[in-house]
Amino acid sequence: MMSRFFKLIPPLVALLVLAILGASLWYWYGDLRALTRTAPQPVLAAAAPVSVDDAAHLFGGPPDNQVVDIHLLGVLNLDQRVAAIVSVGSDAPQAVALDQPIGADAKLVEVRSRSIVVDQHGLRSEIFIPASGSDISIFMR
Repeated sequence: MMSRFFKLIPPLVALLVLAILGASLWYWYGDLRALTRTAPQPVLAAAAPVSVDDAAHLFGGPPDNQVVDIHLLGVLNLDQRVAAIVSVGSDAPQAVALDQPIGADAKLVEVRSRSIVVDQHGLRSEIFIPASGSDISIFMR
């Protein structure tokens, strides 16, 4: 009697697995079919076009989209004090200490051996000393 029962177990398990697989497929078929029945919502046009100045301000540019033209002429390093010799646009070169303003819209944040880091409205940029020998370069240790 028990041997007949053990012989029926593999077909019953196979039937159970087949029933679970069929129910799962039926559920997913109904779920996917419900997705195709819903119509996609129309995309509404933007109320107003976005200006380039707004996008520049969003990514850290100055509000009026004017980038300050800064030229690095040299770096001064005297013990614990550092400074940079810079010119803004076509102005005369001037020495600027660390954390001091450069022009109206920028601030000297970091002085390195061959470059400086300038903060312009939250946007940091690195300015290098030109490679040509015509410009002034001062290094003092």
